[in-house]
Amino acid sequence: MTTDHLQNEHTVLNLGPSHPAMHGTLRLYCELDGETIKRAVPEFGYLHRGFEKHAENSTYTQVIPYTDRLNYVSAMMNNVGYVKAVEELMEIEIPERVKVIRVIICEMNRILDHLVCTGTNIVDIGALTNFWYYFNVREKFYNIIEKLCG
Repeated sequence: MTTDHLQNEHTVLNLGPSHPAMHGTLRLYCELDGETIKRAVPEFGYLHRGFEKHAENSTYTQVIPYTDRLNYVSAMMNNVGYVKAVEELMEIEIPERVKVIRVIICEMNRILDHLVCTGTNIVDIGALTNFWYYFNVREKFYNIIEKLCG
């Protein structure tokens, strides 16, 4: 039996934004030719939490617990971004030492984000054991952060 009479159209597949095979909130619009991906268009931005509404009726210090929870991996980076905005609006100048500490903390949080992202991608390709190696490195960073803020 031949399949020459069938049209050779690409299959369109929508993955996400909450597809069971994906970590995070990425949507992929894929065009497939058989099992070959011919085109993939990523669409980001599905992680909106809407915390702004909570912040509208709160003092600036009451908002910090919300910024803590925007990204569970790098909570302190979100805090730094928010506090910098408040300081700018209130025209507060912070000491150089504080700026340096914030950069160090943000870089540690960035590394933590990369470890979790890479680790979950490793799980997606079936290498669960390697994920735990990433997890161990992540714990060392969290031990340092815990000494800073509890």
